[in-house]
Amino acid sequence: MKKLLLSLMVLCLLATYGQAGNIADNFKANYSASANLSAYNSDMNTLLGVADFHTGKGATFPGVDFGATFSAVKPADDKLFGGDDLVLIPVIYAETAIPYINTGVVLRGTTFNGFNSTGVGLKYHFDVLKLVNISTALFYDHGWTTYYTTDHYSASVVASVGLVVVTPFVGVGYDFGHLQTKNLDPNRSTHDGSWRTTVGVNFSPLPLLHGYVSYTKTEYNQGFNGGVGLSF
Repeated sequence: MKKLLLSLMVLCLLATYGQAGNIADNFKANYSASANLSAYNSDMNTLLGVADFHTGKGATFPGVDFGATFSAVKPADDKLFGGDDLVLIPVIYAETAIPYINTGVVLRGTTFNGFNSTGVGLKYHFDVLKLVNISTALFYDHGWTTYYTTDHYSASVVASVGLVVVTPFVGVGYDFGHLQTKNLDPNRSTHDGSWRTTVGVNFSPLPLLHGYVSYTKTEYNQGFNGGVGLSF
C-alpha cells in the first residue's frame, strides 16, 4: 500500500511539472479567429481516448477496480496549449461489472489545471481459445473549461494475452469530439475524429495491485498513458 501511495504521489508531481501552464488560461491567451481549433480538438480527443483501456481486460462481477491513470499527448499544434510540447492530465476511475451479462461499467473524471471532465463507459470482453482476451469499449466524456466545452465519444477494441505477471495488449480505437467555445469573441465550434492504435503492457507485481503503461499513435499526434490501481 505504501508503494502504491508513493507511486501516485510521484506521478502527480510529474503531471504538475509536465503541464505547468493552466489549460484554460493558455487556450484563452492564444485563441483567435484563425486559431487551429480542429487540431486542438483532436489533441483533446486523444488525451481522453488514450485512457480507454487501463488494463488489457475488463472487470468481472462482483469485482471492483479503482485507481488513477495519467494521460499525456504530444499535440499536433501546441499554440493553443501555450507552447507546451507535452500536455498531461491525471484521471481517477472506478470500474465494476453488471452481473449475468458480463458487461463492465466505468466512471472516470478529472479536475486539473483549469480542465474538468466526467465520463462513463461500457466494456465487454471474451476469451478466444482460452489464450487471447478480446475487450471492447464505448465511452462518453463531457469536458469543460471557462472558455469551451467538449463532448468526446470513443469506441475501442483490444486484444491481450495474460502471462504470469504481465499482460501485453494491442488495440485500435476511434475518437470523435465536438468542441464549442464560450466567453470568447468570436465563438466557434468544430467536429473532429481520428483513429488511434495502442500498444501496452499491464503488470500485477502483487495481489490486488496492478499498473500499466501504453503508447498511442494517431494520424495527427501521439500519446502516452500509464496508471496504477487496486482490484478486489
